[in-house]
Amino acid sequence: MNNPILITGCQRSGTTLLHLILDSHPDITGVDEIGFRKVPLSDYLNRPEFHPYVSFKLPVVSFQAEVIRTIPGIKVLWCIRDPRDVVLSMMNLQLRISAGVLLPWVVHPAGAGREIENSAGTLKKMMSAELASCYATFRNIAAKSPESWQTGDKVYVGALCWRMKQELLDVYRQLGIPYHILHYEKLIRNPEHTIRDILDFVGLPWHENVLKHHQLHSGTSVGGTVNDRPIDETNTGKWAASFDAHALSVISGLCSDTAALYGYQLSD
Repeated sequence: MNNPILITGCQRSGTTLLHLILDSHPDITGVDEIGFRKVPLSDYLNRPEFHPYVSFKLPVVSFQAEVIRTIPGIKVLWCIRDPRDVVLSMMNLQLRISAGVLLPWVVHPAGAGREIENSAGTLKKMMSAELASCYATFRNIAAKSPESWQTGDKVYVGALCWRMKQELLDVYRQLGIPYHILHYEKLIRNPEHTIRDILDFVGLPWHENVLKHHQLHSGTSVGGTVNDRPIDETNTGKWAASFDAHALSVISGLCSDTAALYGYQLSD
């Protein structure tokens, strides 16, 4: 049986970059969400072309913890990134909704709202009163037409999406699913050390190709990631020039306690 790796977490947190890096390792065949075929998982776990390791980049399945834990030998790589940069990226990424009509990912029907609803379904028995209240506020926003969402609505929904996705890790812990947290910022600032830790977790030796993903891939991935772009730090900290004090207060109010657990300080 091929060894399965799941790359997941909150969207806009480096899942595509990690997919490209791992797919560069000669012992890993990476499957992106666009190329993932909804066939019996055994097709991937048994077929020789995916041997010895197959990695799936599927942030959309993070809420399916009960299913994930049944996959034999599964190793989960959970991507996490500063929520301020994540929310900004959610607002900047444009997706087509119909001919000639684009919506930000945070507003799009296949975007943040869907992720919140899916996460809420998994978390419903664990949701605190405070988080349940935040979810109710989201439902009020979601009831409005997408075109009428104000900037504050987008910030709120993006921040809640980030928060609820990280809350899912409590479910993984309770179910005993083996996972390794990957901080996006650590990956781009110290790639070799960070990737070595990942390979140790999944049980693979180091290979120099993982630092050459930009030489081994081309084109553009879902979400606008340029596959032949080398690792750099230009996508970190953009929030500082984009969000006003009110937006930052909304993100901090929703995410600061959870963010602090993972080393992100959102307020003084």
